[in-house]
Amino acid sequence: MKKVSAILVLMVALVFAASAVSAQGMMEKMSFGVKGGLSLAKGYGDDSAMGTVDASFRMAGIFGAFMNYEISEMFAIQPEVLYAMKGNKWEEGDAKIIFQMDYVDIALLGKVLIPMEGMVKPNIYVGPYVAFNIKEDYKAVAGDEEETGSIEEGFGVTTKGTDFGLVVGAGADFAVGEVGSIIIDIRFEMGFVNLFDPPEGEEDIEFKNQALFFMAGFGF
Repeated sequence: MKKVSAILVLMVALVFAASAVSAQGMMEKMSFGVKGGLSLAKGYGDDSAMGTVDASFRMAGIFGAFMNYEISEMFAIQPEVLYAMKGNKWEEGDAKIIFQMDYVDIALLGKVLIPMEGMVKPNIYVGPYVAFNIKEDYKAVAGDEEETGSIEEGFGVTTKGTDFGLVVGAGADFAVGEVGSIIIDIRFEMGFVNLFDPPEGEEDIEFKNQALFFMAGFGF
């Protein structure tokens, strides 16, 4: 509950920070908004397979808030706070195991704005992110039987609390009169941190996060 409260505080802080900036006469260069959508996440690395079964995508959700500041007509910076549902799935026949690992992602993106006539403003972006794990559990299903629990209890490994990596993506803003803009966002996120601490005396577990996010939202 404390971690969920921290997410809400961060999102509210973004909104209040945006309001403070606009009050200083910079509204024409700044916008903020919300977005959400689909997360397709799976692990990668030498240990991402479970036996002979390769990792596959866990389909879940992502949502959050952002602030955008246009430094020039062709460049902007965009800090974000997102609740991202990541993890992994292994599936064979009617049996599957799903690692459900949720994070608060905090990203700082550098955006290249592509000049175009009309109401559409495409962009491409890249930037680092840091992610804080707030949930980790697994679900195992075989036929009509289902088992759930923590990853540590079920698999003997401890989930690390922090991840970091790189975000690359593209998007477009569709102006809606003077009200704001509808936002489309497609991105790939790659983590650089092994997600689990191995049992004492054993080798590192080569298993990292990666995900595709498809989002839509509204900017003001």
